[in-house]
This record gives sequence, structure tokens and C-alpha cells, in this order.
Amino acid sequence: MPEGLGKTYSDVVLTLLPKVAAQKFLEGLMAVGTDEYKSDYVRQWVAEGQAEGTVKTKAKDIIVVLRARELHVSPEAENRILTCTDLDQLSAWLPKAAVVSSTEDLFS
Repeated sequence: MPEGLGKTYSDVVLTLLPKVAAQKFLEGLMAVGTDEYKSDYVRQWVAEGQAEGTVKTKAKDIIVVLRARELHVSPEAENRILTCTDLDQLSAWLPKAAVVSSTEDLFS
């Protein structure tokens, strides 16, 4: 299967199956009670989703900390934080957000 079509394929299959035994059987196979995925594609897909979720959560946490400290977060600063995909950078900014005097100081 061409890369990137797995999610679409799964969605189409689940949508087209009747809402009876076949769909329940397939869902049962997919929820066998283990976290071990069989295909490398799904393992990669899950790992990428988890990494993306971690990045988004950390970025939002930085903004929460800044606002909780009643620091002004300009739209530009908010965009810079929310669009950052570098987990190491976000991990460096998070503790810094707790001590900076201004949002601009976060980036220096």
C-alpha cells in the first residue's frame, strides 16, 4: 500500500462494513487488549501521533504558564510557540517560561 494511505484505507473499510457482525469482528481484532501493533506502518503512525501530541501539549503549556504569570503573550509570540515543532526547543522554553520577566525574554 502506498505510504500515507493506511489511515484512509482503514477509515473507508470501517465505514463501508455493515454495522453488524463484520464491523464488530474487525473492531474486536483491532482491540485485542495489547499495545503491540503488528505492522510497522501502524507503529510508525502511532509514534508520530504521540510525538505530535507531545509537541502540541508542551507548546500550549508554555502559553498557559506565561498567561498564568500574567505576562502579555503577543499574537506573534503565541504563533512562534504554537508552530514550533522542535521538542528540544519547547522543552527549554517551558521552565524558562516560569521565570522570565517578559514573553520576549523567552526567546533570548
